[in-house]
Amino acid sequence: KIEFSRERRISSEVRRLLRENRFDLVMLNGTDLLWLLPYLPDGMPRMLVAHNIEHQLFAAQIGANSTLPRLAADVLRKDCERLRRYEAGGLRAMRNAIFLSPDDEACAKALSSELRTLTLPPIFDGPPARRRVVAPDDDILNLGMLANFEWWPSRQGLDWFAREVLPQLSAGIRLHLFGRGSVEAAPTDVRVVAHGRADSLDEVWAACDVMICPVL
Repeated sequence: KIEFSRERRISSEVRRLLRENRFDLVMLNGTDLLWLLPYLPDGMPRMLVAHNIEHQLFAAQIGANSTLPRLAADVLRKDCERLRRYEAGGLRAMRNAIFLSPDDEACAKALSSELRTLTLPPIFDGPPARRRVVAPDDDILNLGMLANFEWWPSRQGLDWFAREVLPQLSAGIRLHLFGRGSVEAAPTDVRVVAHGRADSLDEVWAACDVMICPVL
């Protein structure tokens, strides 16, 4: 997965910036960029923002695909182990990392005991949104899901919700899907409304009573 993000244009730009400037800190935004480590000078302070533990996501994706031929599954599991070793080595080399969940932080510290870490859950910028105005005769409960539906965990979570939860909910439910790929990913249920990419978060909050996030 990391190899797919490797680009000569990026490495050339990083080398130029490091050659022409003096930086106090270099931050890598995501484990996918660990391939840039060889270009960072020794002793330069560096920080990784780890959005996920990538080898765990890869293992989950392999485990969720029960139709894989045995040979293909064996190859993928070996590749997953290579990713685990690469990720562990990258964490040791970075020495400092920010995580989005304490579970990810604990997993990373098991991979690299000397890693200095901080957990910062995702937050939204701007003032709190106004509550949706509900008419007295409105008996519809509007659920919302905001995600990048071109990312497979989002689609997997939506499929689970549509299969396991939605059939048990009443007709007075509306599920609003916002985000890239939401129209294509929407299940065929009259209670589901796909809006596509929203121009602002206010548009999302104004349409929904409760937000769901069925993503593992």
